This record gives sequence, C-alpha cells and structure tokens, in this order.
Amino acid sequence: MSRAVDALLIFLAALSGAFYIYGLWDKPFIAFSSNILFPVYALVSAIFGFHVARKYGLRSLLGIVFFFLALGLLIWCIGEIVWSIYVLIYGIEIPFPSPADIFYIIGYSPLFMAFALFMRIFGWVFSERMIKIPSMASGLLILAAVSFIVVPEALTRSGNTIEAALAVAYPMLDAILVALAVIAFMVFWGGRLARGWLYILIGFALLGIVDIFYYYYDLLGLIWEGHPLEILWLISYLAMAKGFHDVWIGRE
Repeated sequence: MSRAVDALLIFLAALSGAFYIYGLWDKPFIAFSSNILFPVYALVSAIFGFHVARKYGLRSLLGIVFFFLALGLLIWCIGEIVWSIYVLIYGIEIPFPSPADIFYIIGYSPLFMAFALFMRIFGWVFSERMIKIPSMASGLLILAAVSFIVVPEALTRSGNTIEAALAVAYPMLDAILVALAVIAFMVFWGGRLARGWLYILIGFALLGIVDIFYYYYDLLGLIWEGHPLEILWLISYLAMAKGFHDVWIGRE
C-alpha cells in the first residue's frame, strides 16, 4: 500500500511538471490545466489528512490535530475551486484579490488550531532550546524576506489596499505555520514519526517560499495564469499528503 501511495504522489508530481514544461510553449493549455490541478491536489492532500485523523480517531488528541490540518486544506481546496471558476468561467486571468481569498484566509484558522492543540499535547517539550531556536529562526527568516522583498513593493506599486494587505499577510501567516511545523518536526526528531512531519514541514515551507515570490512578482505585474512558480504550490500539497501518509506508516 505504501509503495502504491508513493507511486501515485510521484506520478502526480511528474504530471504537474510535464504540464508546466509544456505550458511554457502553450499558455492557454497551462492556464486551463493548472486550474484543474490545483483543486484536485488540494483535495488529495485533505483526503490523506482526514484518513490519518480517522485512523487515530477523533477521541484522540492527535486525531483532532490531523482533522484540523485536513480541514484547513479542505477550505483551501474550496478557495482553489472559487479561483478556478473566476479564471475558467468568468475569464479573469489573475483573480487577486477575489472571494477565493476569503477561503484561503479562513483556511489558516483550523491549521493554527491544529498546532495550538499540538502544543497543548507536547508543551512540556517546548522549553528545550534545541526546539525553540530552529523554529524561531525559520519563522524570522520568512518574516525578514517578506519585510525586505514584498512590503516595499506592496507600499509603492499596489493601488489596491486589499491586494497590498493580502500580498503581505499570506507570507507572514506562512511564517507562523513554518515555525510551528518546525516545532512539530523537532518534537519527533529521531523517532518513527519524524519523516512524516518532515514532509509536512516541507509542504508548509514551500508554501511560504512561493507565496513570497508569487505575490512579489504579481505586484510587479510579472505573473500570468500558469506561471512556473505555481508548481511549488502543487508540490507543497503533495508533500503534505506524503507527510500524512508517512505519519500513519511510522505509527504502525
């Protein structure tokens, strides 16, 4: 079963890579196909998360943690669907800001709730310096990148207050998620669940990186529907799906 899951995720990663490479020469193709891939990949990640939550059981605190992680991804999936509707049906190439952002922003809430519960479970570990320093450093690194890369462009180039606020907010929210994911990974460092949490951390880290550069380039007017940067978003969904799967495999 594990090999079949790995094969599926590798296939999806290769498929997205092939689509985006071909899309360099055929922008209408990638503009259409990318808006199909995003909701599907987000849903795949959410399904894996709900599967792990079901395996742990909602009477288990860790089961609730994974339920909230999956719920956040499911809400993001709805946001991806709304974005795709604006692109494919209404013909708006980059619907930013749009009602899709409502779901993207709301989706962070269950993710933060998941990590808040995680900290309640493993709070006795957090006083250790080896956990505090990497988590704070990773979060501060992203915040510094946002401050020096995105914020200046948001203040000078954006004529839309909401657009500027969102372009800054997304990477900052990601910075918090990355710091929290580092904590979760360090808690299980050296254990059987470490590999799964490493993939979840990679997923959130990729999300933070692409959010910084995507919205920076968007403020510069250098983004189009199907831009190669988008592949990092897709891989982040697959990395989290892999992480959810490996967490359960490590538990067995």
